Amino acid sequence: TKPLGTGIITTAAKDGIAKKSDLDEAIMLMNILNKDASEAMVSVGVNACTDVTGFGLAGHLLEMLRSNELTAKIFMNKIPVMNGVNDLIERGAIPGGTVRNLESVVDDIAWHKSAKESDKILVCDAQTSGGLLISVSSEKLTALTEELNSRSVRHYLIGEILASGAKKIIVEA
Repeated sequence: TKPLGTGIITTAAKDGIAKKSDLDEAIMLMNILNKDASEAMVSVGVNACTDVTGFGLAGHLLEMLRSNELTAKIFMNKIPVMNGVNDLIERGAIPGGTVRNLESVVDDIAWHKSAKESDKILVCDAQTSGGLLISVSSEKLTALTEELNSRSVRHYLIGEILASGAKKIIVEA
């Protein structure tokens, strides 16, 4: 329910290289509570949910998958990213926690051959006050979308759950 990049932007701010407008956007997004999204998903009934925080999107998704014999496929081009983040990654504004996150999930992810190092960093970026990662059945997807829309909650469909595979997460282009 929120774009990725707070770890990278706040690290860049500490390093003095973040644009004020990008930092302002990150602060605004971090101040948005997950209350409305939570109420929407509870009213519809979902399979699972977690907040995306310190372990990044990949770490929290793995947390959701570990107790099941399931695999998730996520699409890099569908993952929302805050303004300026890709440039900041290229400039080296990468939090230590994000690097450790990437190291901890490397064996559980099958990356698309076109995946760049910046994609890997982004999916593992340690978030502060991140959004909710929600798993909902296809039968309830429209209802959840309508509930989120009625509460003016940003939301993004970034992937799907598959039967078990060799890796827990498959990252497509």
